[in-house]
Amino acid sequence: MKEKIEKAALLDRDDNVIGQVFDAPEKGNTIEIAGCFTANGDPVNVKVHKISRSKKNMQKAEYEQPVSKVGEVWTFHCVENDQVVY
Repeated sequence: MKEKIEKAALLDRDDNVIGQVFDAPEKGNTIEIAGCFTANGDPVNVKVHKISRSKKNMQKAEYEQPVSKVGEVWTFHCVENDQVVY
């Protein structure tokens, strides 16, 4: 049986959709986004962003950069040739 991947739309401080969050938390309306990671894998430049699950924002998020969970935080991933690069 296929497991459902929880998704959400990532919002900036002006409530514009800036990403599509994969593995979104089931509850809550914020996540921590890491700008990068140290050589040891510790998150750096962590900021709190709002997420939305509204139909309108979810449709917009499909055309934005993917955001995936790494450890306890999320981060942007690059898309090259229609494939997510981790």
